[in-house]
Order: sequence, then C-alpha cells, then structure tokens
Amino acid sequence: MDPPENPLLSDEDSEDEDFINPDINHLSGNQLRATAELHAKHLQDTVLELIVNCLNNFAFHKDNIKFKVTINEIKVFIGILLLSGYCSVPRYRMYWETSSDTHNEVVSKAIIEKASLEEASTLKKKVRGSYSQLTDTDSGITLIRYHDNNIVTVASTLRGAKPIGKARRWSHKEKKRIQIDQPACIINYNCYMRGVDRLVQNISTYRVNVRMKKWYWQMIMFPLNASVNNAWHLYRLTSKGKEDKLDLLGFTRFIVQTYLRPTPKSLKKRVCDDIRLDGLNHVIVKSMTQILCGECHKNTTMTCNKCNVGCHVHCSEMFHYR
Repeated sequence: MDPPENPLLSDEDSEDEDFINPDINHLSGNQLRATAELHAKHLQDTVLELIVNCLNNFAFHKDNIKFKVTINEIKVFIGILLLSGYCSVPRYRMYWETSSDTHNEVVSKAIIEKASLEEASTLKKKVRGSYSQLTDTDSGITLIRYHDNNIVTVASTLRGAKPIGKARRWSHKEKKRIQIDQPACIINYNCYMRGVDRLVQNISTYRVNVRMKKWYWQMIMFPLNASVNNAWHLYRLTSKGKEDKLDLLGFTRFIVQTYLRPTPKSLKKRVCDDIRLDGLNHVIVKSMTQILCGECHKNTTMTCNKCNVGCHVHCSEMFHYR
C-alpha cells in the first residue's frame, strides 16, 4: 500500500527540513517515498557494499569459495530484521516457513526469488524429466522444481533428487511411451499420496452440508467427517465388516439410524439382556441422587453398580432374573 498522495505538495514543500517533527502524518506520499529512497540509497552506497565485501572475503578466507552474497540478498535480510520489530514470532525461522498458520507471503517470496532455483520458463524448454534442486543445509529443506506434464515445485525434509528413478510417460512427438527421469522426492510423494487423496475424496462425497459463517465450524466438521471415514476403514477390517460389506454410505446411514433411534422407555432395555440376566456381580449400592428404579419405576437412591440402573433392594431379584 502506497502512502497517500497530495498533489499540492512536492518533495521540497513543508516546513524547515532541519526541524524534527515527530508527527509525520501531514507529509505527502512523495515526501515519504523520497525519505525511504534516500535511506535505501544511503545504505546501498555506504553500508551494503561494505557488508557484502566483508562477508565474501570472510567466506573466501574460510575456503568456502562457492559462497557469494549479493546486495539484494542483504536487503532481504535487513527487511526481515525490520519486520521483526513490529511482527514478532517465537522462532526466527517461522518468518519464511510455508506452514499455513505462520506463512508470511512477502518473506517467502523474497527468499525463494533470491534462491538459485531454475526458473520455470527455462526448465520448460529442457527435456522432459529435467529438474532443479536447492537445499538449505541449516533446516534440511530441499526445493525441487521438476519438468513432468507440467512444471511442479515441491519441498521436502525427507528426500532430495537422488537416487533418480524412472517413470513412463506418453510422448506425443514419438507416439509411444518413453521413460523419463524422476527425482526420489517425486517418487516418494506419488507412493504415499493415495491415502490422503482417498480421505479427501470420501469426505467430499458425504460432507456435512450444514454451513455456518463461524470460523471454527470447519474445525469441528472436518474431524467429524474424517472420524466416520476412519471408522469405516476399521470396520472393514473386522470379521463382521468382511461378512456384511457396507460401503461408506451404508456405514454412515447405520450411524445416523443408531444415533437417531428413540431412547427406549423401559429402563430394562437400556441394559443388554446378556449383562442384566447373567447373575454375576450385581451389587446394589447407594446412589448420590434419586433415580428411577428399573423394575417398579419409582424413585430410589439405590443403584446396581454393574447395570448402572436404579434398583430397589427388594426389586433386584425381579430386575435381574426376568
């Protein structure tokens, strides 16, 4: 966003330049830009060149001949330092992280633009299967730009380009399938991407269709949809799931019918008969509150500790044996 323009004021307007006024809101856009340009020019002419020369000389004396820093890279570094004054983060590496919660587009673009990763337009002119790789030795993050059906750029902390694999692709020029080079990180991504894609596909098929404008709504709905998908996959691994092969829709409908089933009026039906009538360890204990007796449906302060249902002492035999 540029400073506000005032066509009536030029760079030479306003009051005495030697007077320092703490309030600069009255300055025009031209004046503010002139100040910034003067500051940048002063740094470039006197400080930036000195910093670049000292860094390159120091690297040379440390036998790091490949290390070369430019004025533009120092500008990016200074920009991040100034940014930290009004936009602080717990760790300085979070300024250029690509995570959705901390991503700073300006910093990320500036760092990537200064990196020596080959331009997509240049890579597109090379043979299919060509790639460009850039690795940050401090963080272990590797960027790879790869020429496949299109130009793709991936970041990985696990794999780089080596060992190079092979992939079969259709060649319009040769009218047949050919083998092209494929970096290891691309192979690794293709190998493990299917589970994530299937999850997204299943969720999108029967996604909760109730929409709200609250920011936290999707944080609740996505785990709900994902839990149904995960439960369905676990169900398919059980013996019952192998016999009664429910698809995702049938499994979802079963959950809905179970949750929407009316609560039985009889308290006996709240307890499975296999538990209620097993005759084992049904002890009547004191309850902290009054509840309904499962047999006579009157208030009682006694409950069966196994069935978790209210029960008078004199009703226990009838409740547990018929």
